[in-house]
Amino acid sequence: MAIGYVSFDPTDGFIDHWLVAGPQVIRLPEHDCPVDPSSRQAIARRYYEAESLVTGLPVERGPLSEGVFRVGDYEAAWSYVRCRDDHLVDHTAHSRAGHYLRSWAYIQLVSDAPQSVTFRLATHGPADLWLNGEHTFRHEGFADSHPCCHNLEVQLQEGPNEVLVRFEQVATAGSCHAMALQVCRRPEGPGLSLRLPTTIPDVDKRRRIERVLEAARIDRDVYGSDDVIAVRWPEDLTYAADATVRLQASSGRIYAEAHLRASGGECARLRHAHEIPAGLYRLILMPRPDEYYEQDMRIRRELRLWVAGHRPYSEAPYDTFGERRQEALVAAMRCRGELYAEIARMALGQWADVDADAILSAIARVDREEDGAADLVALIGMQHRFGGHSSFPASLRQPLEACILG
Repeated sequence: MAIGYVSFDPTDGFIDHWLVAGPQVIRLPEHDCPVDPSSRQAIARRYYEAESLVTGLPVERGPLSEGVFRVGDYEAAWSYVRCRDDHLVDHTAHSRAGHYLRSWAYIQLVSDAPQSVTFRLATHGPADLWLNGEHTFRHEGFADSHPCCHNLEVQLQEGPNEVLVRFEQVATAGSCHAMALQVCRRPEGPGLSLRLPTTIPDVDKRRRIERVLEAARIDRDVYGSDDVIAVRWPEDLTYAADATVRLQASSGRIYAEAHLRASGGECARLRHAHEIPAGLYRLILMPRPDEYYEQDMRIRRELRLWVAGHRPYSEAPYDTFGERRQEALVAAMRCRGELYAEIARMALGQWADVDADAILSAIARVDREEDGAADLVALIGMQHRFGGHSSFPASLRQPLEACILG
């Protein structure tokens, strides 16, 4: 397969365009769980590999046969990631307590002439960096609340320079798995640009489509019952491309899809919020389906939004605090099977309808340290407010106490 290159400029020195693989998620043995913070470094060393484990050139996937990434029995694909304003390659969503994770990020820096620069690498856990195939840096520490920043002086050669970062995490409740890299250089120094290898056949068209998709905007994050879910393009956009806009629930169900020639001032109107169930949705922006699936133009962008369904949404206060509390509790109660729905039933006095199994599931999540911090706070609050009530389920008392006391 022929390989082309997509070029970008750094953003204030930050690398915001990467080919990313992972995370490889390895469940820790039972004797390591729950993870003691003092043992995380020893666990990371146990799984450490001196080699990068990357074989062959990372490439953006066009045909599905390309861009395959394998480490042992783990198989994935290199994917193009454009960072958000925080400049992070963020895999925190995959971080579950009691697991070891490692991810890879690849880019080529193209220098107009040989030059010395400073890499400023920010990570929440152990990380390695390879420059032109040579291992140049290793960090072993952990920083959950704020990433650790490391400066290293490197010498870039004229032309392309391959940069590979492997970042790791021994996950505990609330830990982050993310990385950012900034290139600091003299303002008067030689020019520097980024490029990514791609197997998408038409590189110029790919770049134009990406610019059009990145220009798309929504005007809010939460849609009330009468709001129209719509995607708009700015009037001053100078590019145009055929685009697909898909409204998809987290379950994968598609509720609306629009096909249009996206250009300056265009708008894709999808659905009124009251026409679809309340919940979290994704807006997927991509080329026409035939271009994406048949012509291997695999470039896409994703936005997230929340739909309130039939419930009105207001940015201004209304009613009394008591009435708004009642409204919030009734809304939470509709989320059957969720911990907060059962707490809402207790608050509303609907003890006969409390689902003890949903609360036991939350206790089990805390015990496994799976996103347990928020659930634990909720369980403590539930115990404090309602634990002494005569209707509180007796089957919950012992497991709840054991969970809270650890």
